[in-house]
Amino acid sequence: MRKLNVLKVTKAKVQEEWGYILPLIWPYHVYIRCNSKGDVNWEKAPVYQKTELDNRGNYEIHIKKET
Repeated sequence: MRKLNVLKVTKAKVQEEWGYILPLIWPYHVYIRCNSKGDVNWEKAPVYQKTELDNRGNYEIHIKKET
């Protein structure tokens, strides 16, 4: 089983880092890929919704909380 580390952040945080607005239909909290320490590469990390993580299949999802 593969491991996927994600950081739970607000949509506003992603918009602040990326400089553009995410779709309104997205939930308030989203998940962004990070390393095992919780560090995010804001230049290329993908963003997921909770339903996308639930449907990942053969992945062990590790959710980190924003500090």
